[in-house]
Amino acid sequence: NTTVYGGSPNFRTDLVLNRMISCAVTTGKVVLTSDGNAYRAPLHIQDLCQAFLTVLRANTHLVHKQIFNIGVDEETLRLKDIAQTVVDTIPGSTIETVPHAAPDARDHYVDFSRFLRRFPDFRYKWRIPNGVREVGRLLEELRFEQGDVDSRKYVRLNQLKYLLDSSKILPNLRWRNKILKAQEVH
Repeated sequence: NTTVYGGSPNFRTDLVLNRMISCAVTTGKVVLTSDGNAYRAPLHIQDLCQAFLTVLRANTHLVHKQIFNIGVDEETLRLKDIAQTVVDTIPGSTIETVPHAAPDARDHYVDFSRFLRRFPDFRYKWRIPNGVREVGRLLEELRFEQGDVDSRKYVRLNQLKYLLDSSKILPNLRWRNKILKAQEVH
C-alpha cells in the first residue's frame, strides 16, 4: 500500500497526511520537517479497502502469485505539495518549514499500473482535498486538540513505548499477561 490516510475508528496521526491535517486543525500550521521534496502517494483508507475487496472477489487466475501496488498516480506528490493542498483546504492554516531542513530520502514514487490493468473497471473515489475535509470534520467531532496529535491514543509507536515501559508487553511485543497465564497452566 502507499501512504494511507482518512478517518477510522482507530484514527492515527503517525500517517503523514493525517498528521498534516491534525496539525492544521489544532495549531493552524503544517510543519515540514524535511525540505518537502520527497514524494508520497496518499491513498484514502476507503479506496484501499475497496481495492482489497476487488482482489479478494477476483477469480484466482487474475491474482494468483501477483503483487499489486495500490494508489493513485495523479496523487503522487511532493510532501510540500500535499501540505499546500492541506492549507488550501483547511481555512486559516499555513505551512511552516523547519530551518535548514534536510532532504527526506524516503521517496514513495510507485508504479500502480498492474492493478489498474488487471482491474480496468476499478475507480478510486477519494481525492486528497475531499479526504482532508473528511478528516477535518472527524477531528472536529472528536474535539481533537493539539495535545492529541502526539498522544499514544493516536500514535502507534507511542502506544508501544507505553506498553513496554509499563511492562504490559514483553520486548518481543507479546502480551505479558497471556504469557504468564500460559505458564501458569503448565
